[in-house]
Amino acid sequence: YGYRELLDAASESDLEDVMLQTGRIDPEPYRERHPDWRVFRYASNFEELIAGARVVVSPPGATPMEAAAYNKPIVIVNYPRWARAARPGDVELFAEKLNAPLIWRPTPEGLLKAIEEAERRGGTRLKSGSESLAKAILELAIKN
Repeated sequence: YGYRELLDAASESDLEDVMLQTGRIDPEPYRERHPDWRVFRYASNFEELIAGARVVVSPPGATPMEAAAYNKPIVIVNYPRWARAARPGDVELFAEKLNAPLIWRPTPEGLLKAIEEAERRGGTRLKSGSESLAKAILELAIKN
């Protein structure tokens, strides 16, 4: 996809050591402004990049879930174009479940504060559903 407002907020910030995935948005302006950043449209090794990241900043979706699997600090940025798929309450719940700060409108200052907050909170610890599922199955089996 590509979230221009988020890309611009990152570009206007004082962030260093950034990997910026632009999706359908032309990466050249960001490469030119930040020659020391790794800027790309898509990466075939995206999972490896997430695994090596200090913090992952993303709209709700698969990317933050992958970051959670790697126990990475996460910042969730609301993406208004996905309003039908993720209403505000859904976005809030998603961020809460991932222990992630939530940004409603990306700004350079807000992005920096949210990244600091995500680092302070630490990585996400998702509970495995396997144990809960096994207990529920056993309880059902015992009742029957």
